[in-house]
Amino acid sequence: MTKFQKNLKSASTHLDPSHLEGIQIDETITFNIRSGNSRDRFELTEDPRLLMFEHIKHLNLSDIEGLEGLDDLYMDYVTDDDLEKAVAKTNQKLGFKASYSFTKRLKLYRQYLKKEIKLPCYVTGSDEFDWEEEYLFSSGRKKEYQKQKINNPSYQDTFEILSFVDKFDAEDGLKVEVRRVSDEKLFTLVLADLECTDEESDNYELIEDYSIWFLSSAGDFD
Repeated sequence: MTKFQKNLKSASTHLDPSHLEGIQIDETITFNIRSGNSRDRFELTEDPRLLMFEHIKHLNLSDIEGLEGLDDLYMDYVTDDDLEKAVAKTNQKLGFKASYSFTKRLKLYRQYLKKEIKLPCYVTGSDEFDWEEEYLFSSGRKKEYQKQKINNPSYQDTFEILSFVDKFDAEDGLKVEVRRVSDEKLFTLVLADLECTDEESDNYELIEDYSIWFLSSAGDFD
């Protein structure tokens, strides 16, 4: 069973729609589902978590594994308590003390990952990179988008991690030097924007745990 299957199984079995916390809806909820190089927009008049639940509860895991967008929508089922437990587990595993600054924690985390991640490690974007959003959310710019991808990294590319960048900041967190597999171009990417291509590897869990920790912890040290 892949990590995606485990996550989805957990979401579909423990979720009870009657226990969903209410959310304020002023007009309609708008969200996007990724499909290839474009995004389809939907206007919803009810909680999208309920809509997803209605769809997945009638399907077998084998029927929906690998469908674009569902792994992202799974995050709608992750509660604040889930994230807090995950962050606390990481803080304990790495020996972070309450007195440690965020910068010190990042430095220690970098040392930990440099030791634990096994090379070669191949990664791709966990979601579109910032520069790609203007192309993916607008129609009629496919040719320009493809041209820009020649000299810019895309979330659809596969990269090989070469090394960790020594300098980092609280806004982006840790960064890595990577080489794009298709043409060997070199880039510097934010680690929290990446995921390992091998979902069964230890590297996948290491990078995923870091991303959850970083994205959940950064705001606590503003």
